[in-house]
Amino acid sequence: MAGINTLLANRDSILARLATLQKSVQHGDKRVDYDLQAATTALSTIDSEIAKAGGSGKVVRQVRVNSCKDL
Repeated sequence: MAGINTLLANRDSILARLATLQKSVQHGDKRVDYDLQAATTALSTIDSEIAKAGGSGKVVRQVRVNSCKDL
């Protein structure tokens, strides 16, 4: 598995690429429509890998209380 810095760099490059992609291109009377689903799927995959690697920033804490008296 890649490190968190590598995953963040990959995410930044996907975001930069996604910002410059065009949905459709027209030249004269011809028009080509592109599907951007692959880029958005790659972005969601990278986001899930970052969350698995601990880059989400969430800290899970658990507190256990023992008492001889009723609380």
